[in-house]
Amino acid sequence: MKNTLIHKFGGTSIGNPNNLDNIFKIIDRENNCKQIIVLSAFAKITDLLVAITEFLSKNEFQKALDALKEIYTLHLNWINNSNSNQYKKDKMYSQLDLIIEQIRTIIKGIGIVKEISENVKKRIIAFGEILSTSLFFIYINDKTDRVIFLNAVEFIKKENEKITVDSELLNEELEQSNLIITQGFICSENDKISNLGRGGSDYSAALIGSSIDVKSINIWTDVDGILTASPRIFNDAQSLKFISYTQIRELAKYGAKVLHLDTILPAIEKNIDVKILNTWNIDFEGTIISKNNTTQKFSISMLDNISIFSIEKKDDQSYLNQILKSLSKISANFKLLEVISNIDKTDIYYKNENSKSDHSIICVINPNISLISKELEDYNYIYDSKNRILKIFLFSDISEKLLNLIYTKLKKSLF
Repeated sequence: MKNTLIHKFGGTSIGNPNNLDNIFKIIDRENNCKQIIVLSAFAKITDLLVAITEFLSKNEFQKALDALKEIYTLHLNWINNSNSNQYKKDKMYSQLDLIIEQIRTIIKGIGIVKEISENVKKRIIAFGEILSTSLFFIYINDKTDRVIFLNAVEFIKKENEKITVDSELLNEELEQSNLIITQGFICSENDKISNLGRGGSDYSAALIGSSIDVKSINIWTDVDGILTASPRIFNDAQSLKFISYTQIRELAKYGAKVLHLDTILPAIEKNIDVKILNTWNIDFEGTIISKNNTTQKFSISMLDNISIFSIEKKDDQSYLNQILKSLSKISANFKLLEVISNIDKTDIYYKNENSKSDHSIICVINPNISLISKELEDYNYIYDSKNRILKIFLFSDISEKLLNLIYTKLKKSLF
């Protein structure tokens, strides 16, 4: 449905009651379109629910109940500060009590049998999105016309790692309503509650959008889209109006803190634009991620703690594959970054969260090479001229200094 928009609100957006007025404004100003609202759990809640499953696995039942109490308090504070009338708050209090009691009952049951299955773990973790959507639906219900709540487990199914979306059901519901509220992250698997993994709410939005061919998918965060550099390091970083999926994938691979890019791939493959927007700055245009619309501005990111494994160069791909397979067995957190061969050796650059290393990689898209040619003379680097992607390999003790130097030089190209 090309007249349909998807808005996905992350945990920091929906979890802050001071944002509710802005969220309603976002929905209200698009009332000429059908809209689907995909919600994450409030910030911190999924981590607390995961902690509960870990406590239960170790029979630490009081710690599990303490974590549940913290979850209750966070949602209670949200209700108290939600700007709702007392009648609506009372409905939210009742809903919160009901869901918290469901979780408490599960904890007590596990306390009796002294074991927890994977299915029960998934069920517990799903309560974050169940809580956020249940409370938000009560908040929004009388503020707009023809709004319905649709449980994600009814139309997102996972079977043998294959995920399907019941687009027929979604289209039927959109015919009857202007606004659908649903959960991100969760789905059904063998008729039980499951989930799509970390970053699953973005994945939910992309799956839903690609299944019914929506106008665009708007992912609301707490930053002004994709920036030319990390705002934590450079306070004058600028927002990019648009960027291609290939470009942002490279930046994210080398340290840029953006969404889980694999999760939006279903939308990109259907040529649906994904917009990164700021809930705190709703009139700002943000950044559009698309399949082919590349930015001409530079953007820079850096990934440190990189490990290098060097081997004698051999014209034998099977030997290299064997080495890569062996490295991947070292840790579940092994992440291959680059394989670079020269005359006599092959260097394998990889990231392993379980180990420390003193190497870094700086990634720059659309660099003006002439501006930084002198800085590049002393370092190993590769430049993909076709896609205009530069990668610099260096020791961590000088990486931040070089990052600042390159950023300062390239900043001139923005003006």
